[in-house]
Amino acid sequence: SSGSGKLKSGGGGGGAASSCPFSALVSAMGDPVAGDAPHKQAGSFFEGGASVESLSKETKPKVAGSVAGTFISYSDARSSSQGSSATGMTRGTKKSNTSSGRGGGRAARKRATRCKAPPVDMALLAKYAPVVKAAWAKVVRAYSWDQLGDMLYKTLFEEAEELRGMFFNLTQAQSIRLVDMLSTLVDFAHSPEKMHEKMESMSPMHYSRGVKSDHMKPLFNVVVIMLKEVLKHDFTPAAAEAFTFWWDYLTRSMQAGLESFGGQSSLVQESWDTVLNKFTDLEVGVFLYDTLFELAPNLKTLFKRPKDVIALKFTEMISMLVSFSSDKDRMRTMITWLGFRHVRYGVRPHHIPIMGQVLIAVLERALAGEWSEATANAWGELWQTTCDMLRRAIDDGEQKGAAATEAWNECKKRTTPAGLGGMIYAKLLKYSQGGTSATDFAEHLSIHRGDHPEEYANKRYDKDSDVSGSEALGLETWELMSMLVEKLYDPDDQIEVLTVRGAHFYEMGLRQSDLVLLGQAIGESVQDVLGSSGTAKSLEALRWLWGVACITLNKTVDAFEHKFYETIQEDWDAVKKTVEIRAVGENFYSDLGEAAPDLIFLFARPKNIQSNLFAVHMEHLISLARQPALLFKDIKAMTLRHIKYGAKAEDVNVFSNCFIECLQRMLPERWSDKSKEAWGALWDMMCTCMARCLRAGSSPITLALVQGDLDALRRAVASVPRGKREECLLKLELNGGEGSPLYWAIQDGHVELARFMLHDLLAIRADRDQYYYGLDELMRVHPDIVTVLCKKAPALLEDFFNGLLWTSKSASTTEEGIIRVNYYIRDLYGNPKFIKQAWDGPLAVLCLHGPLSSFLHPAVKKVLQIKWKAFGWAMFILTECWYMFLLLLFMIGFIAFRGSCDAKPVRAVSGAFSGLTLLFQLSVVYRQFRAGQVQEQRGMPRVMGRIPHWLRNPWNANRMFSMLLIVIAAISEPCRAGSYQADDPNTVDGIDVILAIVGVMLWLGMLEVLTLSTRLSAFSYSIGVLASDMARNFVVIGVLLLGFSSSMVVVERASTTSDGSFDDVGLGVLNLIQILINMGSPSLEGAEVFTVVGLVVFTCLANVGMLNILIAQLSLSFDTISRDTRAFALAHRAQVCVEMEDLLPLRRRQRLYASMAFDAPIEFDRGDVGVAGGLEAMESVWSVRADPRFVPDRIRRYPGEADKNSPWPEEDFECYDAA
Repeated sequence: SSGSGKLKSGGGGGGAASSCPFSALVSAMGDPVAGDAPHKQAGSFFEGGASVESLSKETKPKVAGSVAGTFISYSDARSSSQGSSATGMTRGTKKSNTSSGRGGGRAARKRATRCKAPPVDMALLAKYAPVVKAAWAKVVRAYSWDQLGDMLYKTLFEEAEELRGMFFNLTQAQSIRLVDMLSTLVDFAHSPEKMHEKMESMSPMHYSRGVKSDHMKPLFNVVVIMLKEVLKHDFTPAAAEAFTFWWDYLTRSMQAGLESFGGQSSLVQESWDTVLNKFTDLEVGVFLYDTLFELAPNLKTLFKRPKDVIALKFTEMISMLVSFSSDKDRMRTMITWLGFRHVRYGVRPHHIPIMGQVLIAVLERALAGEWSEATANAWGELWQTTCDMLRRAIDDGEQKGAAATEAWNECKKRTTPAGLGGMIYAKLLKYSQGGTSATDFAEHLSIHRGDHPEEYANKRYDKDSDVSGSEALGLETWELMSMLVEKLYDPDDQIEVLTVRGAHFYEMGLRQSDLVLLGQAIGESVQDVLGSSGTAKSLEALRWLWGVACITLNKTVDAFEHKFYETIQEDWDAVKKTVEIRAVGENFYSDLGEAAPDLIFLFARPKNIQSNLFAVHMEHLISLARQPALLFKDIKAMTLRHIKYGAKAEDVNVFSNCFIECLQRMLPERWSDKSKEAWGALWDMMCTCMARCLRAGSSPITLALVQGDLDALRRAVASVPRGKREECLLKLELNGGEGSPLYWAIQDGHVELARFMLHDLLAIRADRDQYYYGLDELMRVHPDIVTVLCKKAPALLEDFFNGLLWTSKSASTTEEGIIRVNYYIRDLYGNPKFIKQAWDGPLAVLCLHGPLSSFLHPAVKKVLQIKWKAFGWAMFILTECWYMFLLLLFMIGFIAFRGSCDAKPVRAVSGAFSGLTLLFQLSVVYRQFRAGQVQEQRGMPRVMGRIPHWLRNPWNANRMFSMLLIVIAAISEPCRAGSYQADDPNTVDGIDVILAIVGVMLWLGMLEVLTLSTRLSAFSYSIGVLASDMARNFVVIGVLLLGFSSSMVVVERASTTSDGSFDDVGLGVLNLIQILINMGSPSLEGAEVFTVVGLVVFTCLANVGMLNILIAQLSLSFDTISRDTRAFALAHRAQVCVEMEDLLPLRRRQRLYASMAFDAPIEFDRGDVGVAGGLEAMESVWSVRADPRFVPDRIRRYPGEADKNSPWPEEDFECYDAA
């Protein structure tokens, strides 16, 4: 009745009483070996003296008084389990826990001692104790315990409503226990030690339920009211004084007990840190995993996920409990969420205590000589608290959750949102005799429904609609209750939604006091709808469900009601006025370094940068405090970064405490209880969200990525069920947010890890049921994979393209020299349904950002070949014919008959067609510019530096400028009044210059025809590269010409015998060029010695030096570019294909795509239908096998049972090496 949980040790080799007997557990799980005979697990902790029979039938956890008495006899079990795989811990192992990138050990904490009884005046105690006992004896004689309990409960909830939350089960049994507790304390009234021992024994229960010493005063008032009602005139002032003295001591005893129990968290934290300093998180989790399933093998059916994932979750769960062990409110919340989640996994309340045995056993072996009686007691008390709360949460979630779900689903069948809303609205009016803020809230909903947060917006009506308040209330209630039922066993999502809804409800006028009325109205309305089918159990379940929701709704609404966020903003503004913004971050990291030195190793940036970033982030988060939806979104993005740094869920509590202490120190005068409460509420909301996301994002794969460990990644992936293997490499779920392990590895430069993931995703595996190929999932999750690889990891493009090929092992038997090749290029081709702009397709991305070598890959060549044959070559030929036609018109009208007015019509037609062509070109440029189909040019203004893709092709720019010049020439027609009129027949006018330029440009443009032949196109590329090399050399020669010419001009001007060859710089440059190209030489008669020497030096430098260097450079360049010429030719053809595709109508592109039949599965062999997404081709066996990429039949086939939930066999552990 006291809830102390202390049990006497059972027999069987000194074994202590267990919180959950293994034999009973095995029986409950239906183990065939359960029975009278003792059952031992080889190598388990039971072997060597602590048999199953020795375990007690009690259900309360043991809080031992010694190491040997903790759960089971570990001293006897130790020797026999030394080599157990379940507890394979080596004593004294000093393995650094670097699983999250922490360079140092965890911070050590001071150990707490057991508390002593508070001091008391023994003289007064001797005076008042008999009075208290005598008065209580009259009470228990006058009424039975159940009557007294009813009186206490009735008075309690009338006079002290705030204490209702301390009592989870409002039953007669609990009321009797309350009276029993008071009676026991009265019996011990003469002994302060016994009273304190009793109060201290209840500390875990009080701690778990959030009881504080402040709650004793209202409870005393309730007891006094009961005493007055029962004793009437016998409750004298002397009796009141005695009870006040006695209750004051109980209050001080409770405070000491709670502080002592909270102090145990320091001992728990220290011992847990020691364990994690010796072993990695994964190792500790594996020890827990193996020990659990040796003790209870039937529990394996509850765990469907890979071993390493479950092992990490075990460690994470214990770390979370330890982290929040000093914060009972958060601890209770976290354990409640944990319990609700475990209902979904099929965990029952009687499964929970067995984990206590496992935990204590593993801890004792891990701590070895550091395990002590105090440590055993601290962990025993922590687990007792956890066990009570977790079992209660699972029991409530299992029974009340199911009843509430059934009741609500039945209600939805019998009524509509509008009907339910009318009933709720009427009851709210009834409760308030005319109106409350709750009914005002309903009216506000009808007006402002359109202002609802975007993710919960409903298009059924908006702020301009005429929907009534009752209808709006019904719809909101309908959605809220449906969400509560749907997400009951997914509390992380539920709490986030409730927080956002709570903020919205407050804006609509709902207040904290209205939540009770609203919940009561909802429950009674549902009960009315159910009618006779509704039971007291269903009503109680609905009240419980609403109570679960109100935990979050109350916190949210309360924060707004008490203007917490205004207080936070005022405090933050005061901090910025007091110190520099950077100092906030510096003080925070300084405190963090003292509180948890190991966390400092998460931060690699310079201290000043990190401090500034922290202050900036806090400023941003504070600005979003009133908008939870945006705040959560921002926190999820931040959490993804922190997962990459190695942060863990248990770290967030330390961050919260350090920041609040830092603020309190910086604002000594402003800081108040309200400030502490306000900042605590904000940090609770932020840290809870971050902790949820960190838990959701923690897995062996993320751990391997944090460490950059390829072997760990291979092991982690190999343990994943085959049906979820692709998903685990592509998705990192963060409670609504998503990350990608593959992109994470690419962005962090872990090329080998990313390469392994690509190989694994693109491997083709097969069991007896189906093929597994991750290409579809990869492209669905990351349709921009080609862009990302081109820009961030071009070295991985080859690996990606290799994964798109499958080649038969043997050549065709029907056609000689032919072999089957499957090209899975559906996504490389690009579906026009999703890729509206051709320049957004994968082939275009390769043209813009990819290396030239990528165009030599068979997969890319196949895509180019398909597009070129389908539409590229035909459209290209038509385009070139058009430009040839324009060239012909130009040659006739402007060149052949330039001086004849008879050709005026030809010139007019040439100008008109050129104008139409120019307009078409301008429309293409404008369309691309508007659609964002541009490429940024570095070093130029934003507007000028955004060049449309069409203009990036120099041939297009050349022709566009040519068309413009032809139009100008046609407009400037010299034939007027039927005769040719030239300005001056002896001079070249501007039009002639324009025509000369156009002629050159048009003929150069015809070189584009070389694209039809890859060899000629490659040759033009070679010429272009060589020309650029020559240009660089000519720049140097030009400098030499100017330099030597200038010096010779100076010397020759002073000479009386100069022949005038170097009278000025221009003339000097011409003479030097003649010498350079052997076209002549100036007369040197009478030339100065310096001039002759200068000419000799110039000749040596220019002729012998630079020209020979140019020849050598061109020779080397040609050898280099000869390997790239074919790649360039294909790249240029690909660019032409993309340009032509960009001109095609979208429907035509879609028809072409549909004609490829990519969605039809293709065969690997006759009758062996494989996966879809590609094309089958028969290629030359010699060319295919000569390619270094050739891998014959790369499908990995696995015999045996085909189960999506099973990982691939262990042979696949070496898949990376095989690839």
